[in-house]
Amino acid sequence: MTEAARWSGGGSSWEPPPAFEEYRIVRRLGQGSMGQVYLAHDRLLDRPVAIKFVGAREVGEVARERFFAEARAVARLSHPNIVAVHRVGEVRRRPYLVSEYVRGPSLDRLSKPLPWRRVLAIGRGLACGLASAHRRGVLHCDVKPANAVLGDGDEAKLIDFGLARLLDATATVPAASAPRAALDGSALTATVTLPDHAGPVDSSEAAGSSGPESSGAAGGIAGTPLYMAPELWRGQPPTWRSDVYALGVLLYELACGRAPHTGVPVTELGWRAQSEDAAPVAQRAPCLPAALAALIDACISRDPARRPEWGEVLREMVDALAEVPRPRAHRPD
Repeated sequence: MTEAARWSGGGSSWEPPPAFEEYRIVRRLGQGSMGQVYLAHDRLLDRPVAIKFVGAREVGEVARERFFAEARAVARLSHPNIVAVHRVGEVRRRPYLVSEYVRGPSLDRLSKPLPWRRVLAIGRGLACGLASAHRRGVLHCDVKPANAVLGDGDEAKLIDFGLARLLDATATVPAASAPRAALDGSALTATVTLPDHAGPVDSSEAAGSSGPESSGAAGGIAGTPLYMAPELWRGQPPTWRSDVYALGVLLYELACGRAPHTGVPVTELGWRAQSEDAAPVAQRAPCLPAALAALIDACISRDPARRPEWGEVLREMVDALAEVPRPRAHRPD
């Protein structure tokens, strides 16, 4: 987690004990999509850590399982571009997750647009992290600037897997329990659950995908509106390509200074995402190399088939731009 994490509203009056197990609470950092985050000191290993607690005032079984599902998803992952999880537990019947503490800012705190070389470097790091998650059957489902931070050496890391889904049938994740959003501008960058089919629905497509990318029933439209792929607005389940779309929107924002549909009321956003192409990156960021602009445009295509297939393909394409060859990984089953 990051020092720059912000409160997004709807906080809880619950406070953790000043010390428990080997941890001493230092201060509250903020609130992610699914919980409260505190800076703590690990007294055994003498290091700072971030501790995330379920944020609901009352922790029911759905919230508890949602939280432990996140822990199971992130526990699968070990990669320099994904925040590391150290342990999970409960205190006073409140589940908690201990992760590495990243001191750098989240990407939503950066002044934008960024120089194209920095956009490429950040994009490469996040694509590597996303590829690692996809190889292990984990969909992030909420990639956005607030869920990516800069660590030592300006290395980008994915954080907050609170909406993550597991692709294998033996580790199902319950539907997201984030609160439904008021349909106003404040919902555009918050992680929310919107009313089903918030945009126009094509009934022939709304049944969802049965291919190898499908993660099962969508369980409602959960995510962050500005970064949600068009097919999610149609009620289809998240896939590798919807994660790629979200990362493409993030890179578009870093390069151009704003996301493709910034300023569109959330009541219209689903319709716009499904029916209107974003302005080409080259139009808003003419100094960007043509190949990088074309890659970002491909990632945010309204047609999922036109996007890079999954995180590893995106990582390979970014590496080609950065001229950093890596061995090709096997496609997930």
